[in-house]
Amino acid sequence: MKNPLVLSDFGEYLGTRSQNLAVFKNRELKREIPARQVCSVLLFDGNSVSTDALSLCAIDEVSVMVLSRNGKLMSCTVPFNENGNAHLQTRLAQYRSTENGKAKKIAKSLLSAKIQSQKIFLESKGLETDKHKCALNKILRIPETLDYEQFRTHLMTIEAKTSKIYFQKYIALFPRAFQPQKREKYKANHKLNNLLNFAYSFLANEVFKASLISHLDTHFGFLHSEQYLKPSLVCDLEEPFRTLIDRFVLEYITNLDPETSFHDIGNRVFLTPKEAQKFASELNKTFENKIDHRRIKNFGNKTQIRTVIREDVIKLAQYLRGDQTDFKPTII
Repeated sequence: MKNPLVLSDFGEYLGTRSQNLAVFKNRELKREIPARQVCSVLLFDGNSVSTDALSLCAIDEVSVMVLSRNGKLMSCTVPFNENGNAHLQTRLAQYRSTENGKAKKIAKSLLSAKIQSQKIFLESKGLETDKHKCALNKILRIPETLDYEQFRTHLMTIEAKTSKIYFQKYIALFPRAFQPQKREKYKANHKLNNLLNFAYSFLANEVFKASLISHLDTHFGFLHSEQYLKPSLVCDLEEPFRTLIDRFVLEYITNLDPETSFHDIGNRVFLTPKEAQKFASELNKTFENKIDHRRIKNFGNKTQIRTVIREDVIKLAQYLRGDQTDFKPTII
């Protein structure tokens, strides 16, 4: 099984040694691993990488993720041969979707899938979900005759209110030592918020790769608006799968000591380098778990979650091009 290679200790350098990927710090070799045993490389602020290492990753089809110190995905390299020639018709269909009504249907289906997955998660914990049921009904009632920006604003208003309720209930499930006052994404300084940001970056990486392979524009979203440096489509396609990450973090937190598993960097709190590597490896196993799901080409009834994510993006591209009559995101 392939595992992620995480460089989270400030000053670490990724190079090569005898055709293997090698991690150095202060010119001292810390660890060495064959590239064929790595599924992805994660680099944080304060790390560096050689072009030899990037080339070796490309040869062995290893994606390289660059993350901010709080775990936000800043960039992701995908080997050129994975993407192949751009599929012009897919991109054109994506851009035209705001004119032919498909963008509104996609936005509705993505948000409905997210709220439905949150509802299922909360119910599995014995928690009340009336507000989520109400939100699903509100989505259905939004008229598709609205101007596209007004339509999207209505959806995002529902999303914001429902997510606030969801995270209040979700955070309360954790031991008190891990409970922040609220969910924070930008410049978060609490253990749980930074742990979630770190974990969500893995999901973003899977969606980003799948979007490029399917020849979609990662910055042209349907639910999230277009903003500078924001991969809006990736943000969209993550939504139905976020509770997968939430479940993993809730279960994994029982293995962490709130004192020894984290360290301070500036005024922020992050996993220690050793714990970050372990966390990444365990999360990677989650994406390799199989669920009841029939693949596009009907290869059995069990499918890896990583494959489910990629095939959802393929189905979206097919719907945009007119190869499929609708698009229904998978709810795990």
